[in-house]
Amino acid sequence: MKPTEYEDAKELFVLHRGRSYFMAREERLEEYRRYRVPEIQEHEWRREMAREALDKLETASENMERVNQFTKYGSLVEDMNDEDGPLVMRDYVEVNLDKLDSHTASILINNILRCVGVIRDRKLRQTVISECIGLLETVLNKPIYISNDYIESYGANFRSEEDMVKSLETVIKYGKKMLRKVNCRWLFRL
Repeated sequence: MKPTEYEDAKELFVLHRGRSYFMAREERLEEYRRYRVPEIQEHEWRREMAREALDKLETASENMERVNQFTKYGSLVEDMNDEDGPLVMRDYVEVNLDKLDSHTASILINNILRCVGVIRDRKLRQTVISECIGLLETVLNKPIYISNDYIESYGANFRSEEDMVKSLETVIKYGKKMLRKVNCRWLFRL
């Protein structure tokens, strides 16, 4: 592959997060396939993207950016079947839980639960799931906190802050109800 073709292929790959579905949706999959990129190269690009997402996550100053980078990292963990990924994600949430608003924390925990299936060791998978349930319980039992970047971005959808709080309270109540179901469901799935 020529250097320019390599760069073009990598640009397409990164732009579409390494997902053929996204390439196909934008009718770029055939173009990408013509480059005949070896799987090992794609795996290396995914690793680079994962490192970049973690770096951006560590330097993110707003919760929305944390969600974006965490979600990107989680998708890459799944694509690479990276068994360490959910542990890295769990550690990040545990360390930063006090800095996260209720909404962000619940999204990040949900992302960990989505990725936990890549862990082959059953006991470790059970432990991570139990820890995530504990983290979710902690988040749901704290007073509701909404970060300014969410208020500024989504606040226009509500007539007042009171409407926004009521909406989030409803989500939290639903989350607590689902937590009981999830707790039981995960126990049966294991």
